[in-house]
Amino acid sequence: MKTVWITGASSGIGKALAVLLAAGGYRVLATARNAGALAALAAEFPQIVPLPADLANAEDVAGLRTRLEQLHCGIDILVVNAGTCLYMDEASLDMSQLDQVFRVNVFA
Repeated sequence: MKTVWITGASSGIGKALAVLLAAGGYRVLATARNAGALAALAAEFPQIVPLPADLANAEDVAGLRTRLEQLHCGIDILVVNAGTCLYMDEASLDMSQLDQVFRVNVFA
């Protein structure tokens, strides 16, 4: 069985791809911040392994690495899908929020 790791797997394109691949016989390692949404996916598709984590948080990433090592499975395909956006105008510009968006969209 091939293993796919999908980040941003709790909604949108990431969730749809996780469902499609799980239904197609892949083991799907699903990462997202929303642990409840990942648990619901895993309840519906036993091939989905929920790995909740905030990829912009260094501690979460370290814990995720440990969990991936404990699974003892190779990753055949990686889908880097995690992303976020922020809507604001220059009057409400908040650099800390922009930094968070940048960390998720670039580093995660």
